[in-house]
Amino acid sequence: MQAGKLRHRITIQRRPLTKDSAGQRTGPWEDVFIDLPAEVRDLAGRELVSAQEIHAEVTGAIFLRGFEGWRSQIKPDMRVVSGERIFDVRSVTNPDGRNRELQLLTMEIVG
Repeated sequence: MQAGKLRHRITIQRRPLTKDSAGQRTGPWEDVFIDLPAEVRDLAGRELVSAQEIHAEVTGAIFLRGFEGWRSQIKPDMRVVSGERIFDVRSVTNPDGRNRELQLLTMEIVG
């Protein structure tokens, strides 16, 4: 992975472990990893009509330098914050299988 591509700074967050009476996680998001260098890449987008409102969905990929243990710590129920953008993590992969790079497939809801 080329260092020049890692021009974005991201924060990875998770929901707190506390649950409400319905069993849903509650409370503000907690920072897990802060100020990580990453490459944020938009892959595809589409517009949806829901409740008579138009929403845009952007599928993307976020690339990070990896090391042993990261893959087990980053889960699909987490989210990534990059500036004003918020991405839901859909999957975490180790593309070359050598723990050199992590790829997060994400979905950003706009609007």
